[in-house]
Amino acid sequence: MLETNFFVTATSNTAEFIAPVVTVMPPNLLDVTVTGEARNGGTVETFDPSFFKLNFFCKKSGKARVNVMLHQPSHNTLEFGFYKECGGLDLFSFFFF
Repeated sequence: MLETNFFVTATSNTAEFIAPVVTVMPPNLLDVTVTGEARNGGTVETFDPSFFKLNFFCKKSGKARVNVMLHQPSHNTLEFGFYKECGGLDLFSFFFF
């Protein structure tokens, strides 16, 4: 199992966000679980960030696209993604929408 931490903070005072939504393509290559204090969403403050952790469980060799979506009820949705390589070296290629 490999894992990656993501920190969530507010740009002004406080911010509310919904639990992270993670999708994987193709879904039969990789399982991803979300853990950490921000896994269920919540409220964060500017100088008090929270984090969630993505835990990766490779089912077989190949490259999977992992998309993460964070929705703030009063703002736009933040969506980003990266590729996870299973079997061999663990390489990440980040791209942003």
